[in-house]
Amino acid sequence: MWSTDTDIIAMLPMKEGGPCYLMKLPLNEGGLSQALELLKKRRKEVLTPTEAQDLFTPPKHPPQVKVSDRRQRFLDETTEAQRENARKVLAKLGIK
Repeated sequence: MWSTDTDIIAMLPMKEGGPCYLMKLPLNEGGLSQALELLKKRRKEVLTPTEAQDLFTPPKHPPQVKVSDRRQRFLDETTEAQRENARKVLAKLGIK
């Protein structure tokens, strides 16, 4: 929840996905009371603080880089030992 100069905005992220539930309430005691009632009624649908924190933290693992089909075929058809031997031969020839 946050407030503007005239309103209280309630945003409830949903466990099942989809768009967040947004509600604009008046910036007064009545609006705050409505916001608290909203939280109580929709408690099962709202993320816990721990779950909501995951929305604001970067992923622990960087996204995977897609390997081209040609590169994937090369990796599938050769072993690391074969690739290392090829690197040694290229190094002897002065090719990097």
